[in-house]
Amino acid sequence: MASPRVFYPVCELDLRPGAAIRIHKRGPDGTVYPMTGDHEIVKPERLVFTSAALGADGSPMGMEAGCTQSLERLAESLAKT
Repeated sequence: MASPRVFYPVCELDLRPGAAIRIHKRGPDGTVYPMTGDHEIVKPERLVFTSAALGADGSPMGMEAGCTQSLERLAESLAKT
């Protein structure tokens, strides 16, 4: 069964040390879920990021299920290569 289509109208990642990540995910029903975070990059061995989904009032909200699904899809894709 195909999963519903999800779009990312905003995807900003500044690669400078300490810079922020800003992503907006738009679900199939049109709802936009903003996310913010930061990252650490050590070439070529380490990529770490922290993130938090934000509610309409700017407060953090749960996002474990969505991240789990995304990582599972990534693992499936990598297993095919």
